Amino acid sequence: MNTYFALFVILVVPMCCSGTDWVKVEQGIAKQQGQADCVDWNGVTRPADSTWMSGCIEYTCYSDGSYAATNLACERHTDSVCIDVGIYYYAGCTEYQCQYVDGYLGNAVTRKRCARNTDGLCVDIGATWFDGCIGYECFEDTSSGSWGTRANVLACSDGEGGCQNLGNTWKNDNCVTYQCIQDGNYLISQVINVECNTCTEACVPMNSTGFCFTIGGNTYQNCLCYPDGNLVRYQCSGYYGYQSRKDIKILIDTNKV
Repeated sequence: MNTYFALFVILVVPMCCSGTDWVKVEQGIAKQQGQADCVDWNGVTRPADSTWMSGCIEYTCYSDGSYAATNLACERHTDSVCIDVGIYYYAGCTEYQCQYVDGYLGNAVTRKRCARNTDGLCVDIGATWFDGCIGYECFEDTSSGSWGTRANVLACSDGEGGCQNLGNTWKNDNCVTYQCIQDGNYLISQVINVECNTCTEACVPMNSTGFCFTIGGNTYQNCLCYPDGNLVRYQCSGYYGYQSRKDIKILIDTNKV
């Protein structure tokens, strides 16, 4: 007889790293005696006064047989375009900068933000918001430097525009009693008891007879109520109908950066 109001919630969002694809910038090597060209770090011979590319880094072979990086640029990981050192760019909500640090070149994360799951708006670490009955926050794990979105307030929908905290039980106007539970990534307003509604707004046990029932502004007498799958059937003098008794199920949105 279980029925659900369910919220789909993503509990944890994937987390980002602090930077990507750092590349060592190779340094020149003096030529051997009698050697006119350069031999690079892969053993490839490069003609004197020539230039070549390794990724986004330009190298030059000098006439003395040494070589060096003469133009530094990072490969932007969103589209593989080469960008100069110091340039900022965004990948989703995350800001990166092409940096050269201690002989290495790469895209460093300079601003960590999360995409709000309700509207896609980029928000800073510490921001909070609600999606229905579920509260979210953009957080950072300081031990790893990773960050993302997680649900920090969990509540069930009562099916009538309100929210109920985990563990709460309540009865609606149709004499259906629910309890807010969590099942994995779902928050469920689970039906735990169903009674029959009467015209006096009192609730009577299932399979009761002889009571009055009001619907659509009309009151009917000599009613019988009984379960029928996820429905409660009412059979009265002049009326035959039903009311739903489904659970309300919501998914927790786990969305990683």
